[in-house]
Amino acid sequence: MPRREAYVVSVSQSGVTFSGVASGIDTEAIINALVDVRARPIDKLEAQKADKNAENKIWSELDDKIDAFDDAVRDLKYSSRLLTNSASVSNENVLTADASGSAAPGSYQVTVNNLATAGSVGSQTYENSDTLTVGTGTLSITVGTETTDVTVTAENNTLDELAKAINDSAADVSAAVIASEPGGPYRLVITGNQTGEENAVSVDATGLTGGDQALSMSTLQTAEDSQVTINGLTVDRASNTITDVVEGLEIKLVSEGNSSTITVTLDTDEVRKTIDGFVEAYNDVFSMLDQQLSYEKGTGAAPPLLGDFSLRGIQTQIQAVMKDAIDPGDGNAITLNLLGIRSKADGTLEIDADDFEDAMNGEIEGTSLEDITNFFTMVDTGFAAQLSDVLDSVTDPVDGTIATRKKAIATRLENLTDSIDNKQRSLDSYEDMLRQKYSRFESLMGDLQAQQNYLAQQMLQG
Repeated sequence: MPRREAYVVSVSQSGVTFSGVASGIDTEAIINALVDVRARPIDKLEAQKADKNAENKIWSELDDKIDAFDDAVRDLKYSSRLLTNSASVSNENVLTADASGSAAPGSYQVTVNNLATAGSVGSQTYENSDTLTVGTGTLSITVGTETTDVTVTAENNTLDELAKAINDSAADVSAAVIASEPGGPYRLVITGNQTGEENAVSVDATGLTGGDQALSMSTLQTAEDSQVTINGLTVDRASNTITDVVEGLEIKLVSEGNSSTITVTLDTDEVRKTIDGFVEAYNDVFSMLDQQLSYEKGTGAAPPLLGDFSLRGIQTQIQAVMKDAIDPGDGNAITLNLLGIRSKADGTLEIDADDFEDAMNGEIEGTSLEDITNFFTMVDTGFAAQLSDVLDSVTDPVDGTIATRKKAIATRLENLTDSIDNKQRSLDSYEDMLRQKYSRFESLMGDLQAQQNYLAQQMLQG
C-alpha cells in the first residue's frame, strides 16, 4: 500500500508553510523539538519568577500578620487599654459611675448635696404667639461673660419668630414658646445650654422699641453648681458629670439629697481578653515564621524562604524581647513567664489561667499590680515599647525589613521579566528561521520530485 503522507499547515512571521508536503518528513515536529530545546532557559527563568512571586506573597502575608500583632502590642502600651476597671454603685437613683484603667480600686462614699442647674428666663404672657409683636431693635443675651445680640425686625418680632431667631444665633441658649394652658397664654422661655453658676443667663430687652406688647424678661431658674461630698471632701462643679475629682472615675449625678457607694474593681476578664488578643497575634506570627524557617513536617519539602537571613533576624529580635526580664522600677525584674504567659513545646505561647489570675490579684510575692502595669507600659523600657520598636523596624513602609526585601524581589522580578522577554524575542526569531529553512527544503524537494516524475515519464515514452 502506498505511504500516506501527512502534512501540517503553519502560520508564522515568515508566512504560511506546509510541513511534509513534498518530503513526507514531519518538519513541524522537528521545528517544535528544536524550539523546545532552545526554550529551556526561558523555562528556568519562568520558574525563578514563580519562586520570587511566591516569596513576595509570603512577605506580604507576614507584613499583614505583624501589623495585626503590632496592634495587639499597642493595647499593652497604655494602662487605660491594658487595665480595665469596672465601677458599681449601690444606688443608681442617686448617681451612676464609669471607671477607666487609671482609677484606683476602692470604695467611694458619695453624697449628692445639690444638682447643677442651667439658668432660665421667661417673658410675660402673650395672648398669641404668631401675631402679637414685641417691637424691633436689638435683644441682648448674656451667658456667663459672653453677650450675643439678636437683631429683631418686622420679619421676626412675634414670639414664634423671635424664638427661631434666637436659636439660629450664636448664643449658647435654647429658646421655646410655652403655652401656660392649651390655646394660650404664651411665654417666651430662654434656657442656657450649660449648667453651673459660671453659665448664668440674663436677657436685656431694652434695645427693643414699638410693637404690640413690649418684651419683659424675668428669672425663672438660677444657674447653680452641683455639690457632692466624696469620702468627706465637699466639691462644687458646674456640671452634673464629674470627671476631675477621682482620677479615672466619671460620676454622673441623678438626684440630690441622697448617698450612694461607688466600688471600683479591676475587671480581670477584660484584662484577660487583652492578653488573649496579644497571645493569639503572637502565635499567628510565630507559626508563620517557624513554617518558613523549617522543612515541612512529613514531606521534608523546603518552604520558599527557608534559610532567609532577614526572616531569621525578625524571629530572633521578637523572641529576644519576649524572653526579656524588665525592672518595673522597684528592683524586682518581671518576665512574661512570671505572669503565667509561657512558651509551649512548639514555641507558641499559652496562658496559665491560675498564675495569671494570681498576678492580676497581686498574689505574686514582691510584685504588685502597679509593677505589672509598669512592666507593660513604661515609655521606653517597657515590654510593649521595646516590642513595638522591633515590629515598627520590620514593617516600616520605607526602609523596614519587609519593605527592603520586597523592593529587592521587585527588582529581581523586573530583571527576570526583561530577560524572558529578550529570550522570547530571540526564540521567536529562531523559530521563524527554522520555518523558512524547512520551507525552502520542502520547495526544493518539490522541485526534485517534479523533475523525477518528468524523467520517469520521458523514459516510459522513449
